[in-house]
Amino acid sequence: RKATGEIYFYSSKGLFEFKEEYQEILKSSGVLDFSTLFQTEGFVIKGEKSRGILVKGIDSDSFLAVTNLKISIKDDEIAVGSELAKALDLKVGEELAIALANGNKGIKGLPEITRFRVGEIITHGIFEKDLRITYVSRNILQKLVNAGAQINSVILNAPKNRNLKDYKYFLREKLNDRFIVKIFWEEYSSLLEAVAVEKKMIGLIFQIVVI
Repeated sequence: RKATGEIYFYSSKGLFEFKEEYQEILKSSGVLDFSTLFQTEGFVIKGEKSRGILVKGIDSDSFLAVTNLKISIKDDEIAVGSELAKALDLKVGEELAIALANGNKGIKGLPEITRFRVGEIITHGIFEKDLRITYVSRNILQKLVNAGAQINSVILNAPKNRNLKDYKYFLREKLNDRFIVKIFWEEYSSLLEAVAVEKKMIGLIFQIVVI
């Protein structure tokens, strides 16, 4: 939840503009906190080491309101996860290079290499997120990959006293079929199903042992 809020939605067709009608749907239904994201894949490079990462472009204030994850970075700074900092031996204030897909304005197909200074090291509490997710200013990231004002995800907290599943279906109906709406834990739905199956198998094994 620290990275996505309670509910998030994205377009099945890729990038989209966050039109006023979508904002009005959220506000009129009682949503107080929402934030728009632009994210893309890339590589972080330091010396001879590199890692594949997910670069999230955020607006710090609205992102904090939704997730309670405070990320204070300047336009030339990047926030990295604690595990990524360990893997690359990164410290606050050091410089690193980011290679972004489809970011080169001059030569199509080649990545754009951009240098950022580490402004903050953060912890989500989930190993893969702390190893792979980084944050930069949304406006800067949009410019680097020539995305204009388009985004690819909106995160939000459901209105108070509204069941998450009920509000998810409400949003899905209001936003039409173009958008996919998910609750934060659905990102791990396959893992949760595997754990449920494992619990049943352990129960069966114990019964066999007892017999």
